[in-house]
Order: sequence, then structure tokens, then C-alpha cells
Amino acid sequence: MGMKTWSKKEDEILINNFSTIKWEELLEMLPEKTEKQILNRADKLCLTREDELIEIYYDEDREAWVETWDIYAAKLKGTVSSVIPAKKGTTFEEARKALGKRICKAFFKLFKPRYDLFLKEVGLEHDKEIASKFFDMEMELFATSDENKQHEIKKQFMEEIMEILKKKFQPNKGKEK
Repeated sequence: MGMKTWSKKEDEILINNFSTIKWEELLEMLPEKTEKQILNRADKLCLTREDELIEIYYDEDREAWVETWDIYAAKLKGTVSSVIPAKKGTTFEEARKALGKRICKAFFKLFKPRYDLFLKEVGLEHDKEIASKFFDMEMELFATSDENKQHEIKKQFMEEIMEILKKKFQPNKGKEK
């Protein structure tokens, strides 16, 4: 196992290289340190590292593109893969774009009835600007489970809707008929 204390030289190597070189190269530069020690020290020094793409390949058995990443979060390092279904012959970018469209379409199916109910309950007609704000709010709410954050999102949405309505229904001041 590696030493528990860090020398100035090791700290310097870590600080200068943690976020810029391949993980394996960093391990070679700090041979006395374990992966866990490096991650703990980097966290203590508030160093961050971007996720690292490992590989992208087409898996014929799954009929899908597989994208594998090493991710770095605080004191942890992990490997994650995402699978994008695609017929053989479809490029990775085409598959990713098609998946994005399917996700948007599915989300819109979830969003539309709630938007229609909102309009009905409030007594408004469809409005492009309100629909856009509502969609943004729904996306943010979908992405968070924090109740305080959800409350803030809803509060902000209401303020933005009130501003839109003020602009739309404000009488034209100072204009003659």
C-alpha cells in the first residue's frame, strides 16, 4: 500500500496534473499512492476532474451503441455506460440524435396534458411564451427531487407568467384611438 503522508513534490504533481492528464498516467506519476489516496487528497485540495470518455462501440448483440465513461465525483471514481439503441449501420451521432428526439417526444406526451390542464384551470388560451416557460419548469422539476428547489422553480414560474400576462394585457398607455 502507499504512504499515508504526502510530500510537497507529490502534492505538486497532483495539483499540476489531476485535471489534465489521463488517469493511468497520473497513477504512474504517483506510484506510492493508491487510487483512493489520490482521490481523497484531490478532494481535500478541492481539485476537480472532467469525466473521461473510455470508448464508444457498436454492440451487435444489443443492437446498440455503447458509450463508456470514467466519472470523477468528490472522493469517488466510477465507470458508467450508456446504451443507445440503433439499427446496424446507424452512426453513433445519428443514434444519439434520434434518441434525443424520442426523449423530447416522450417528454412532450407527459407535459402536454399538464399544460392543457394548467390553461383550463387558469382560464387562458394557448400562448407560445407561456408554453415555453411551462415546458422549462416541467424539465427542471423532472430533474430535481429537492422539495425546496421545486418550490423555488414553481415560484419563479409564477413570477414569469405574471410578467408575461402583464405585458399581454397591459392597456396601451398614451396612444390615441
